[in-house]
Amino acid sequence: MKKMENWLEELEEQYRITVLYACEAGSRVWNTDSKQSDFDIRFIFKYKDLKSYIALNPRPAVIDITQPFDAQGWDVRKALQLAGKSNASLYEWAFTPLVYRDATGFGQRLRNMAESVFSPYSLFMHYGSLMARNLKEVTGKQRVAAKQVKQLIQAGRSFFIADYLATTNEISSPYRILEAIYENPDTELIKNYMLLINSKKNGISPPAEALQFVFVELEKQRALLSERRENLIRSKISTAELNDWLWELLEL
Repeated sequence: MKKMENWLEELEEQYRITVLYACEAGSRVWNTDSKQSDFDIRFIFKYKDLKSYIALNPRPAVIDITQPFDAQGWDVRKALQLAGKSNASLYEWAFTPLVYRDATGFGQRLRNMAESVFSPYSLFMHYGSLMARNLKEVTGKQRVAAKQVKQLIQAGRSFFIADYLATTNEISSPYRILEAIYENPDTELIKNYMLLINSKKNGISPPAEALQFVFVELEKQRALLSERRENLIRSKISTAELNDWLWELLEL
């Protein structure tokens, strides 16, 4: 996408950075986008001046941008520190089907790391918490608006990923997990959940009975999730390995 590449180049000049990896992270990659959906760009960068990493007043580890895209960038040191904690955002960025730049092979290396040493337990806990938080936002609402439909969709997505992790104890692309579920809607929960997604994509209100069914079923599953975490792998990434990668990227 030429326009996106031009924007990334302007970003590099403005902030004096090198963008190592850039991807889409919003509704477009979850296949829940509508005509009104914007772009949600996430990128990982390094500062061109290496003195930035040893300065008394270090430069920001996060760059937030609102125009022309909703975008956020993480400095490579922050990104690798969070990779050591099996960060869920990095997990999603690594496997996103829509990559805008990966000239350094950063994305492939991050995917390899996620598949081999990311912790199913840590990711399971994240998605379980995200599911509960979104369900809480919907609870007690007299009228379910577009925001609540979005939150219910996110709660369902979180459950499906957490359920896969608990069942397999393996790391796989979250997008492929959902694709497999959508291709084989073999439960009433999935069928009604798909009604919510299709309604959001078309900008219309979903059937009230579908909303109620999905909410009630997810509440049941939420209560059962905590019982499924004990046998999950709590792998830990080697700090030495992450340091070696960081120094390599910084050409030290």
